[in-house]
Formats: sequence, C-alpha cells, structure tokens
Amino acid sequence: MTSFLTPIFLIVFDDLKFIKSLGLLLIIIVVGVSFSYFKPADFLGRMDNYFLNRYIPYPEASLEYGLLNEEYLRLPKENEMRPKSNYPTVFPENSRVKEVINLNSLDSLIKIESEEEFLLNYNKYNFPGWVAEVDNKKIEIQNGKPFSQIQVMLPAGIYNLHIYFKETFFRGLMNIVSLVSFLGVLIFLLRLYLSKNKL
Repeated sequence: MTSFLTPIFLIVFDDLKFIKSLGLLLIIIVVGVSFSYFKPADFLGRMDNYFLNRYIPYPEASLEYGLLNEEYLRLPKENEMRPKSNYPTVFPENSRVKEVINLNSLDSLIKIESEEEFLLNYNKYNFPGWVAEVDNKKIEIQNGKPFSQIQVMLPAGIYNLHIYFKETFFRGLMNIVSLVSFLGVLIFLLRLYLSKNKL
C-alpha cells in the first residue's frame, strides 16, 4: 500500500508551497500514532521471559518450546525435529577437534587432528550459501539428521576446517539488480529536479 500511495502523494503534493512542513508533520504524526508499538511489553503484556521460554532452548528446552508449532523460524525442509538443547558450535565433541575459533556469528575456523576420517556436525541449519573448506579446498556439505544441521565428512590428517556463509549467485545477482534499480531511480529523480529548476 505504501509503495502504491507514495508516488501518488508525490504527484498531488508536488506543487504545494508548504510541502517540507507537511512532510515533517506527517513524520511526527506517524511516530506519535505508532509509538506504543515500540513497547511490546506494554502492548502485548509479554516480557522477555515469554519469548526466551518459547524460542530459546537454554539452558534446556522447555515444554512450551517442544510443543510450539508457530513458524517463527523457517526450518530447512529436511528438518525432522527442533533441537532440544543449545548445542556447542561443533558436536559431538571429540578429541579430534583441537580448537574452534568463532571468527564471527557465521564463520568458524576449526583445527582438526585425526588419524581417520570422521563425521562432524556444525551447529547451523544447512541453508543455501554455506561453504566448507579444508585448507582452502572446498568439501561437500551434507544435511545432518535430525536437525538438518551442517554435516561434513572429514579426512584423516592435521588441517584447518573453515566453515563460512556467503551469498549464493542468485541472491548476489538480485542484490546487484536492487542496487542498479535504486541508483536508476535516484538519477531519474535528480534529473527531474534539475530540469524543473532550469525552467
């Protein structure tokens, strides 16, 4: 609705003398009318514990968490069940994993030392965009059971496993399309403004 009405308002109000004052007034009205929505505890009567109990399985999953069927978080289609506890970055823990360095909330560097190949689970849902590399060489990511977590089969040896997230080709392409569209509209409005001022 906003996308539809905004251009109409621009056309209708374009010639008004007090357009800047009207815009400022509209901003004040919008903030004033919707101010109560910025306090969900007052509006819904729900404090932080309500959301923590339903959506965060820490230190252990509550009964409410296990029974919740709301689509609060979209899960991968291969997911069979929601985790019942807050798992560590890498599980199950074993002596082959020498160190886990969380570079940020999405990227991790894992130091491995193993005499045989083994299966490693990484505590993130396997959505498109995840990449796993053993010493800068890509390896295949599998869907782990039952959570559809990231799972990789690792070879024997001493090496670094790097797991990180990056945009897929399609999402990257759509980002470029969005940026080009935004710049195109900006240039169009700038040229329109300059042509009006020349007259």
